[in-house]
Amino acid sequence: MKLGIVSAVIVVILAGPASADVRAQTDSIGGRIFRDAVTEIARASALPRLDSAALLPGVRREIRIYEGFGFGGNHVTRLVEHTHGVDGQFGVFWTSQNWMVVYSSSAEERRGSVEERAWDVRMSAHVDTAYNCHAIKQTRWMRVCWLPERPNDRVAWSQMLARLDSLGVNGIPAPVRPKTGLDGWSCIVELRTPLGYRVYQYWMPDSTSTDSGERAAAAVSTAAWQAFKRRLDGM
Repeated sequence: MKLGIVSAVIVVILAGPASADVRAQTDSIGGRIFRDAVTEIARASALPRLDSAALLPGVRREIRIYEGFGFGGNHVTRLVEHTHGVDGQFGVFWTSQNWMVVYSSSAEERRGSVEERAWDVRMSAHVDTAYNCHAIKQTRWMRVCWLPERPNDRVAWSQMLARLDSLGVNGIPAPVRPKTGLDGWSCIVELRTPLGYRVYQYWMPDSTSTDSGERAAAAVSTAAWQAFKRRLDGM
């Protein structure tokens, strides 16, 4: 499977027939925590960051859709459109338990390390059982597991991309008045095309919102989740 980007400086990707809709922009992710999270997911996965990567020859676009951003139950969908077709991956990600902790002593840090190892054991067991995913990649505070391919039951990536294109995934604007919260989930879409990089984020996008961008983001999030769920149901 050729899921390729060449590192130039690096972040998140989209390109293709609808690429005329994509415009270069400044980072519109709502807060450094979220930017750090998507950067760490790329780093743990040994993938280039789409905000600073050039597409490989033959690659038309890459899209990464992240949903969640809590301690667990978060998933990422990656689509790469080539001249010969579309490939993709589904993954799950979660943060280390102590990623925001500042220790006041070496003894406290040692206790934290023990707790962290126990957390990793519990999460690894959960990911194994719930997603049949074993090859966990990690950085100091991010863990990622990309679901294995199933040769006899391949995901229809081209159909999924066509669905996202029908929802206008390339051109959904960033929210004018971004929302955020402590209890809920967030959807971030990163895109890179030959025209450049863009990203937009919606906090718990509502399909009944009066804002057309939020409704479109909700539809994209739902489409990604439904595809992910079909993959799980077929395990």
